[in-house]
Amino acid sequence: MTSYVYTNNMPYTYDPNHRGAHYLIEGKYKNHGEFCESVAKFHRGLAYAVNPATSYSEGSDIEEINASVKSSNATLADIFGNSFEQIVNTYFENVHSTLFIYMVDLDDQMVEYHMNAEEFREFVENWATLAVDSGTHFTKVRFKKTSGKMLSWLEDRLN
Repeated sequence: MTSYVYTNNMPYTYDPNHRGAHYLIEGKYKNHGEFCESVAKFHRGLAYAVNPATSYSEGSDIEEINASVKSSNATLADIFGNSFEQIVNTYFENVHSTLFIYMVDLDDQMVEYHMNAEEFREFVENWATLAVDSGTHFTKVRFKKTSGKMLSWLEDRLN
């Protein structure tokens, strides 16, 4: 696992009073996950304002580097099931991405933790849990909120 730290220079406005999505990027509100994905794309000089919903099995958040981008409280994928193990196994059997990026934002400082599939699976097994999808009774896998313990765990595994 490796990490990359940089300053976010992407233009955006944070509006804590806007319901649901607080990040205004080029006239459209985005949630935290979309914000992190946009920052990662902007940092690489890629188009960043639109983040199309791509199935985990058919594409990647950042196709140019075959990367899936996750952040605090994100879901693993739109996979519903009866057990954590079943959902995680389905994900890793079918995932298109080969690079997995967990992003942490601390003010305008961004930290990207880059993982291969084996490292990411270990991360999922330690820092995700089975959760009920909002508005349904279906369960899927969701990451815990980023914490000091999680960051220590990530830092301890850096190459």
